[in-house]
Amino acid sequence: SGNGRFLFNEAVDAASRSLGEVRTTSVKGAAKAYSLPNLGRVGMVVGDSYIEVSTLVPSASQQDVLRVARLAATSAQ
Repeated sequence: SGNGRFLFNEAVDAASRSLGEVRTTSVKGAAKAYSLPNLGRVGMVVGDSYIEVSTLVPSASQQDVLRVARLAATSAQ
């Protein structure tokens, strides 16, 4: 909390170097968001915080992960 934008930028940089394709995405309630579709992960800035959502459910789709991210973003406000 309090370093959301800095942590977001750090996470995007690290992910782009080592985890594959990073995509900019939109999550209701988040100021900025990115996704790693091949890993089922979404990182976002909500208020002053950086929040990361991921799933270990093999059958979860990218839309499932984005739904969980929306829930996290709206409950964090």
